[in-house]
Amino acid sequence: MEKFGNKAIYDYGYLLDNIEVSGENVRYRDINIDSENLKQFINKDKETNYVKINGTKYYKDDDGSWYSFLNGEKIKTDMIYKDNNEAAKQYYKDAKNFTDKFRSYGFDKLTGKDAVDNNGNSLEQVFGNKKIFDFGNKNTGSIEDSDSDFNQHRLAVIRYTIESNLSIAIANYNNYSSVTTNFQMPTLKEDEWTKIINNVSIISFMQGLNIGGKVYNGYSIITNTKNDEVVTDESIYLIDAEYFYKPTDSTLDPSKFYNGILNTDFERKIVVEPSGEEEEYYFPKKQKGSYSSIVNHFGDNNIENETYNNNLYKYIDVIGGNIAKAYYTALGRERYSMYKANTNTDRTTIGTERRYEDSGLQKAYNN
Repeated sequence: MEKFGNKAIYDYGYLLDNIEVSGENVRYRDINIDSENLKQFINKDKETNYVKINGTKYYKDDDGSWYSFLNGEKIKTDMIYKDNNEAAKQYYKDAKNFTDKFRSYGFDKLTGKDAVDNNGNSLEQVFGNKKIFDFGNKNTGSIEDSDSDFNQHRLAVIRYTIESNLSIAIANYNNYSSVTTNFQMPTLKEDEWTKIINNVSIISFMQGLNIGGKVYNGYSIITNTKNDEVVTDESIYLIDAEYFYKPTDSTLDPSKFYNGILNTDFERKIVVEPSGEEEEYYFPKKQKGSYSSIVNHFGDNNIENETYNNNLYKYIDVIGGNIAKAYYTALGRERYSMYKANTNTDRTTIGTERRYEDSGLQKAYNN
């Protein structure tokens, strides 16, 4: 940090470990990441190629053109996309570049001793003095692993911020309101904090409600685990020809071919037909949920033992084979393809043409 002094650095990217890039060859955690040819249904009977860019899916029409859906209606685009989707490979390439740059800043040397609150007070007692960004390898704990020091620090920072801000808001309300109830920050359980921190969540509090013989104090937590804005470790399902599974399902065979799919792609969709015809509901994927993992949750406890310590990455690494390949490819693809407020599209002007090199885009068009 000395080389930058007090200068602020503004940058963003994917912070990952265990990535190897050699030309067009990309490996993550000893798994080759390849291009994909993605297909899904756009009505009850028709399956077609698609790519996903910045949260929007584009589908290939019979004449070779591409289109998207807006509120169920077909919207044509003048852009042409490659059938072989490069999003997964690009995700890990970008992560490698950002992580190398991150290390060059010297941030990998930061410890809990360097952490401060909004007032500049040391938070060493809260976060300890371990390295915040604990780069290692898959055998000793990678930075992206759920049980890594970095992830534990990340969760602690989020939790500390929520607790401190809520406590301040409640204290201010008690001081300046005319109500007689003394509102307090409720004590949330550890499993509830896990839900709040790792998902898009809403927390609601109700305190001081007179219900006759006593006063009611309570809270509720609503989490959204199926959305296109956040791709968590558990957002990816694996499919074969008939079923979709959680990656921890013990019935999966590492020697069998699977594809990794975002969990929202199994939700029912609607397509608006031309005027005079009824609206049609359909499922983008025809696979049915595996009873063993989707209904019975068989295999969920596979990562809860001492070997894996709820670390899905470690479990996937040990299982390996096509399970690991499908999972890591899908995880990279969906995280790279999700909606981003600040897109970082590489644009190169050639004469009067502007070429977009974003996630498989190949057509040049005139200004």
